[in-house]
Amino acid sequence: MIDLQHISKTYHQGRSNAVAALQPVSLKLADGGFTVVQGPSGSGKTTLLSVIGLMCRPSTGRIYVDGRETTSLSEHFAAHLRRRTFGFVFQNHNLIKGRTVLDNIMIPAYPEGEPFSRLRQRALALLDRLKLADKAGRQVTALSGGELQRVAMARAMINSPSVLIADEPTAHLDTRLADRFLEIAADLAADGMTVLAASHDPRVCNADCVGTLISMHDGRLLDNKQSMP
Repeated sequence: MIDLQHISKTYHQGRSNAVAALQPVSLKLADGGFTVVQGPSGSGKTTLLSVIGLMCRPSTGRIYVDGRETTSLSEHFAAHLRRRTFGFVFQNHNLIKGRTVLDNIMIPAYPEGEPFSRLRQRALALLDRLKLADKAGRQVTALSGGELQRVAMARAMINSPSVLIADEPTAHLDTRLADRFLEIAADLAADGMTVLAASHDPRVCNADCVGTLISMHDGRLLDNKQSMP
């Protein structure tokens, strides 16, 4: 369970250029399922995902993840919880050029100190699951857009997180590749992972596999629609 209690976020707080990206938001997300936060650019959806995933701290309010309050954690403990709980798929992938696909997938797990052989085996298993087993030794610069995204998803899953966060995951994908992302996301949600995406793409927002659709505008939640079981 992810529980947000009166969360707000203001960038450059106290300065003349302060920007209120999130108005006070309260929200509860149950474990599992596929949730999409929709809204136009500047609506606050990326900021909402960032504070949920401990990528930045809220200006006010409290966040609880599985009953644990996360907003007051030191950066050291927040980073550890972030690695173990959340996997991130960024709009522009943020893969490291000059490194192989396999290297990129394993890098987030290095701070955990897992034996290299076991880590490598898990990374290869993820590549096989995402139909990229033959790309393990390739440089990421040699991949297509769809392949890059699947590598980013494998990297996000390397620490076996309970929550996958994806920011505008289909922004640069054609219909076939967008459908492939939705298939993978639906499979992960069916396996018990919580999938949380920010998108203004109708292909994502209207997908049958999306269980909860949250709308945002100007940093505020507008409504919360859940599909019938």
